[in-house]
Amino acid sequence: MARIPEKVMGIGILQPVESIFRVRAHNEGTLLYPFYKQNGRVEFGIPDWSDEAYNFIQNPANIDDDELFRLTSNILRDIQDFSTTRVNLSIYSGSEDSGAHKKISLESDDVIGVVYNLADTAELYTLTSKLKKHIANYRKQLQIQQAIQISKSTVTKADKQIYQGVEKIYREGAISKDQRNQYLSKAAQAQADEGANAYQIKELMDKVGKAQAEVRSSLARFIRKSFIFAPGNTRAINFVSPQMTEVNNGDQIMTLQWETKVAPNTVPVFLQAKPSTQIGLGMETILTPIGFNVAEVGGIKGKITSFDEAFLSQADISRRLGSEGYGKLVSPEGGSLMAYVELKREDHQKLQQLSQNVNSDNNRGGFVWNNRSNPPIRPRQGFILNAQVTTRYRSPISMLIPALKEFSGAAIPSRLIDVHNGLGR
Repeated sequence: MARIPEKVMGIGILQPVESIFRVRAHNEGTLLYPFYKQNGRVEFGIPDWSDEAYNFIQNPANIDDDELFRLTSNILRDIQDFSTTRVNLSIYSGSEDSGAHKKISLESDDVIGVVYNLADTAELYTLTSKLKKHIANYRKQLQIQQAIQISKSTVTKADKQIYQGVEKIYREGAISKDQRNQYLSKAAQAQADEGANAYQIKELMDKVGKAQAEVRSSLARFIRKSFIFAPGNTRAINFVSPQMTEVNNGDQIMTLQWETKVAPNTVPVFLQAKPSTQIGLGMETILTPIGFNVAEVGGIKGKITSFDEAFLSQADISRRLGSEGYGKLVSPEGGSLMAYVELKREDHQKLQQLSQNVNSDNNRGGFVWNNRSNPPIRPRQGFILNAQVTTRYRSPISMLIPALKEFSGAAIPSRLIDVHNGLGR
């Protein structure tokens, strides 16, 4: 007699494990994505100064004063130029299958957003304007002082020559000591005036240096509080907060996905308390997208490769999956155990044949299904999946005996025990 498979149910997500994460704001203000107007069109673009800004906050001493001034000016200019036009962000989110025909690929340390805080921006702008004023004043005064300095040096030289002649005449007795001292005092005063002019130039240089230090500190604070950097090679798959949204510290603004997956064919499956005690490594799993008819299309083949030993809260699941929405969908009643299921893929040659056949209506997505039916649409990343885990195979008689024991009263019905313990599922 044929053995009957015994199965438990779970909920999975067609999303490689540890592949997506949320990016949050770390300041309060108006969210600005770097959209630029180019040839009458609004396009997403990474600012040219992204790497320089990131390197600056890592090691501020590596940038000289001229580079600091240029970087600050470019940042303030671009923030003002970022387009405030509403953008259809859906064309930048997800994949081509979901209508996102404009992919945003990001590299490590790219600026992907700015939280525009008026007070922080005003402080940086004011200090930069103050620095510009000091630099202009310094340059102007330097030209004046240099002209005065040349004149004073000429006078000093002339006075020294006169004094040397007077000293010679004094030694010969042609003039008195008081007359000689008057010439000496005049030469000394010329030298003192020359030193005073040099000190005035030094004061102007000190003001410029102090203003540069203030701008350096202000820019570092501004970048750390306002700029949102990409953590590595990623792409944007979801803009949670639209352009020009008011955000607070900690608000989620977008979801990113790593370009390189740590386990591209492994997806998470979540099980409630009762089914979680019946699973083990290597168990066969069939995953069917919600909404697909299991009797018609079956499901994608897979097997359990590992699972957690502790239950995750809804908040834990949200952090794992990079989305609060996913957390509520897969674990609406609270804690769940997370298992990892490796999906079975078509062999390389078959995939290559499918990709070359442009007229193919194959919607199997490169996965191995448990029947030959063609799904109505191709499975997309992010699909919610019904998971059936085959825990064991039993003969009909072995399944009948426990039912008879419960019916006769020889054993307490397992259903009542589950209800008593609050484990109705």
